[in-house]
Amino acid sequence: MDTEKVQTQALELKSKYEGLVIKDDASFKAMKAFEDNGRENIKIIKDFIKPQKEEANRRHKKLTQLEKTLTAPFEEVMKGAKQKRIAYSQEQQRIQQEARRKAQEALDRVAEEERLQLAKTLEESGNKEQAEAILETPVIAPQAPVVEAPKVAGSRKVYSAKIVDIKALFKGYVDGSTAIPELSEDDLKKLSSILKLNSLAKALKSSLDIPGVEVKVKVV
Repeated sequence: MDTEKVQTQALELKSKYEGLVIKDDASFKAMKAFEDNGRENIKIIKDFIKPQKEEANRRHKKLTQLEKTLTAPFEEVMKGAKQKRIAYSQEQQRIQQEARRKAQEALDRVAEEERLQLAKTLEESGNKEQAEAILETPVIAPQAPVVEAPKVAGSRKVYSAKIVDIKALFKGYVDGSTAIPELSEDDLKKLSSILKLNSLAKALKSSLDIPGVEVKVKVV
């Protein structure tokens, strides 16, 4: 099928149809002919495209199945790895909670022993009322610190930058090989502090002469 020819015929037919107005039996029949023509051409086009659509659907199903077959082992690995990481994290959390529980029990026990010893000492020294008051007071032991679970190194890479040659850095800014970032007013103040420009200004006063640096005077 010549698709360009079909499109041209369709546009010509559409143009003729739009110019037709039913005003008698003849024009009524002509309009019916346009309808029949459209129906016939639509059938021809669909019959032509149908096997291609069916073949495309078959190919789509085959490719979908192939995709599923190829990715299945990787999906299994991803799922299993995630489950194992979750299980490990949960176990570490359980270990952390158990360690904290035992530490808290030890602190509580020590606090109780100290209270009993203090009450005994007071009673033996004749301070019976104070001893009884201590025994009636609830024990408030210090809270056990949170035990951090060991962290497992992940696979996500985190990048950062460190200046190792300040002269080379500024040389790049000067010769244009390194783009100068946009800096806010706060950034410039911080940079001035880092470069000790304020100290230089205090020492050299108005004689400070550094390209790009302006000496400001504030009367206080």
